[in-house]
Amino acid sequence: MRNPWPSASILLLGCLACLAGCGEDDPIAGPEAPQPLAYFDVATGVGGRTVSATATLSLFVGPDHELFEVVLTGDDAGTTLTLGPDDGAGFAEAVALLTNGVDDEVDLWRALSDGTTSITGDLESTAFSGGALDGQEPDFAGAEITGISLELDSVSIQSPGKDPNGDGLWTDAFIEGRIVVLGRP
Repeated sequence: MRNPWPSASILLLGCLACLAGCGEDDPIAGPEAPQPLAYFDVATGVGGRTVSATATLSLFVGPDHELFEVVLTGDDAGTTLTLGPDDGAGFAEAVALLTNGVDDEVDLWRALSDGTTSITGDLESTAFSGGALDGQEPDFAGAEITGISLELDSVSIQSPGKDPNGDGLWTDAFIEGRIVVLGRP
């Protein structure tokens, strides 16, 4: 007659070995957390013949799609604005342009209250750098974009600013920070 204990002992030891590798502190496997895919550094300004306490910053993707437009004051330094899928069709349209495999234009607009505007544009492949997709070109094709943040390090709005006309009717605005595309590669 065969003794069942050695087989039962081996089975029990196998189960214990499996359980020994699972602890309370082990993370639960799940979707990868969103991470910075790329950065667009912002160090830009605008000046104009007006007296203003605000400046507007806008980001356009593609030929004419405005992702965001924010009116800033000096108090906005140190803040972050994040847009995501719950922010409507505008976010979805921007994501579609950023992931379409085409090196679309990205434009940064700065404006003062009198309409004085300064625009700089670049292609996605040169505007964005760093992050998990560093070096991927032409755009974010294949990635899942879960958010786009505007991180404001400093906002300076000075009236009369440099005042080139010497009449006190001038404002200089300067904004530093970054736009961060968040998601999963």
